[in-house]
Amino acid sequence: MTVLLCVQILIIFVLPPIISADVGISSNWYLAAFIGFLLFVFVTSPSIWPTLVIVLALCLSAAVSIARQINETVQTDWLAALAAILVAATLGWLVARIVFSPGRMNEHRVRGAIVLYLNFAIVFANIYRLIEARAPGAFSNLPDASHHFRAAGELMYFSMSTLTTVGYGDIVPLNPIARSVANLEALVGQLYPAIILARVVTLYTSRDRN
Repeated sequence: MTVLLCVQILIIFVLPPIISADVGISSNWYLAAFIGFLLFVFVTSPSIWPTLVIVLALCLSAAVSIARQINETVQTDWLAALAAILVAATLGWLVARIVFSPGRMNEHRVRGAIVLYLNFAIVFANIYRLIEARAPGAFSNLPDASHHFRAAGELMYFSMSTLTTVGYGDIVPLNPIARSVANLEALVGQLYPAIILARVVTLYTSRDRN
């Protein structure tokens, strides 16, 4: 869980500002993250199906990277976001099984609960990418269509600020569907820490009293 948490921190907090600075980050970083997630799923998965989903998403992401070198289109960004959603959703399901399985609460499960929280930001960021790809202009103040990686970084920032209900207002959802999804993320960002994460921490801190 610690390694997975570090990868999430890299994706959410480190890569977006580097991408926005135009220092030449390529999609290889994300392919490396996909491979790391694949190894995690292979080790922790109780069945072969999650591993197959990650492999499918990895192949799709690799194909998109090759297609972008030939001809970058809206469809390639849409497929890249879809691959990321498949990976994040599969990881979320596996981590949830570990965190909420029967047994005593420990540090490993607490870190898993934090991973789940950050995973929401990644899932919603890629849902926003899908919306923006299908309805350009769904969000204000995004880079133009020729800067897909910068737009993805900005949407990751928007997703995290929405999940934490900070709402700076520099990026605003204009499309009705985008607004509804942002409202849903804000609701999840309020309820998950208040109910689920608080319960996990309570079980962990009270484990030695029982």
